[in-house]
Amino acid sequence: MFSNKPNSNQWPEIGIDGQKENRFEVRLLARGRNGIVVWLSKGATTDTDYLSLAVVNGSIELSFNLGAQKDLLFARSDRRVDDHRFHSVLVHRTERAATLRVDDDPPVTVESEAGANRLDTDGVLWIGGSPGLPTGLPPHYYSGFDGCVEWVRVDGEPLPLWSHSTASRLEFC
Repeated sequence: MFSNKPNSNQWPEIGIDGQKENRFEVRLLARGRNGIVVWLSKGATTDTDYLSLAVVNGSIELSFNLGAQKDLLFARSDRRVDDHRFHSVLVHRTERAATLRVDDDPPVTVESEAGANRLDTDGVLWIGGSPGLPTGLPPHYYSGFDGCVEWVRVDGEPLPLWSHSTASRLEFC
């Protein structure tokens, strides 16, 4: 978790209302089998807009809702990342379609239900966990990320991570 303000857990204004496209790149080393890596949302339920990237049973999982999704939507990589090695993760969403790629593996794609094509959030990007996760997510999402994040890029721009961690198990390396 990080922010551009000391002693805070968030990065403000990463996602803005009405985003048709998102691109997140993360280089990480996971020590734990489960935990949220990236969280971006607007509301207190999974029925509202959100985008998440998590380690679930050792693999990277992408989930998002643009506000029209009735059931939780997931794309999961086959590659295990809880091997104490660095991995590069790319998430690219354009309207309802999203792609998840880990290292040089083939991309995994998923498409949300028709009815919405923009991500509307409060603009706060959480790295490594969030105290305000909504109910209704899989249990694995409620663990903070246990590992090391080398870098994060949002829409190609690097985020300055070094002095912003307050999570007990998250390190910036």
